[in-house]
Amino acid sequence: MIEIRKETKERLKYTDEYIKNGGTLGELFDDETFQDLVNKEIVSSIQPGDKVRYIGTSSPDHTGKILEVKTIVNAGLILLFPIEDRSLVALEGAGIWKSESLLCGFEDIEKLR
Repeated sequence: MIEIRKETKERLKYTDEYIKNGGTLGELFDDETFQDLVNKEIVSSIQPGDKVRYIGTSSPDHTGKILEVKTIVNAGLILLFPIEDRSLVALEGAGIWKSESLLCGFEDIEKLR
């Protein structure tokens, strides 16, 4: 027997009620609560160490690349750059900082199957 995760059940229940109340699928996909449920469902299945495809545009050099999840935070994910892209950055008056990761929203990634 296949077990359905709690987050998936919540999304399916919301979808069912939305359609029963006369909403269309197009409206549902634009619905903010539905998008939050989808993001919650995606996040619940992602763990640190998982690989995801970065589809955001804030770091164009990494768009389309498969990156490792370092940490999950409320706002999204911290993804590690590939080893060859990691570097040190000198900031005047602030010392040397590592440049090894990026913070992105849940909408900026695709989970790999």
